[in-house]
Amino acid sequence: MPRELVHKESAAEVFLTNTLTAGDERIRVGVSWPGNHGFYRSDGLGCSDPLLVIETVRQAAIYLAHAHYAVPLSRHFIFTGLEVSLEQHEFTRPRSGPVQAVLDCGYEAVWLRDKSRGTLDCVIEVAGRPVGRARAGLLAVETPLYRQLRNRSAGRRGVPVRRRAEQLTGDQVGRHGTGDVLLGRSDGELVLRVDPTHPGYFEHVCDHVPGMVLIEAFRQAGHVARHRPDPGPEGRTRPLWLSHLSIDFGSFGELDDDVLVRTEGTSASDTAGGLEIEAVQSGVILAKGSVDFVPARFR
Repeated sequence: MPRELVHKESAAEVFLTNTLTAGDERIRVGVSWPGNHGFYRSDGLGCSDPLLVIETVRQAAIYLAHAHYAVPLSRHFIFTGLEVSLEQHEFTRPRSGPVQAVLDCGYEAVWLRDKSRGTLDCVIEVAGRPVGRARAGLLAVETPLYRQLRNRSAGRRGVPVRRRAEQLTGDQVGRHGTGDVLLGRSDGELVLRVDPTHPGYFEHVCDHVPGMVLIEAFRQAGHVARHRPDPGPEGRTRPLWLSHLSIDFGSFGELDDDVLVRTEGTSASDTAGGLEIEAVQSGVILAKGSVDFVPARFR
């Protein structure tokens, strides 16, 4: 699968393999997920990373727009929203090698007109059975309009603010070590810490906070709010597994200004239940949505 058709710099980061048209409205996309990825790592129990699935949906949305609906490569893609629901029992199964999956996709036919807007709906299949569903909305705009939107977004900001924040630990946010931790704490608030040189979050150069960074920040913030020590077999702490995420993007995030990540939901003593989250920069809501978790199963 050509990497330029999914907007990736490295061919190793392309998880799509092939496509097959299934009727007039559906396209089946072959997927190969690595068993041991350097960034989308399984946790200590062998549970696969749901963010790997979300990144695959992002790639499928872009690839199908280019390859099957003739959206020009010159267009800039702007995701307006994404929702993913997953069944844990399939994705948490320990794997020693690649996982073969299929995305059964349909696109609203609006691409057929001015090719500026589309909504992808897909069923995620593993071993021949549905294990999740995803929906993604996106715009595809020419460079002049993209620049106009970027300038409008940047122009709403005041003087950039950089707080001193204490970085959270990997265990607090559900990541291995501290290298992939996005959040710090300052005056009781969660602050997004963006490193444009991070090879996972910034696989290619980007002039704003990537949507996948905000998605991961939502996951980490939800983990902070929900995670409680829950020793299981052999004293291992039971991690939380992201089963549902919904996010709507409202504005571009600038790289030189703090982003506050705020959560609101059910009792802090709960480990499950919907949790509302928003990302705010200089009073502007960059994204808002919800996450839900289930305790990962010991195998």
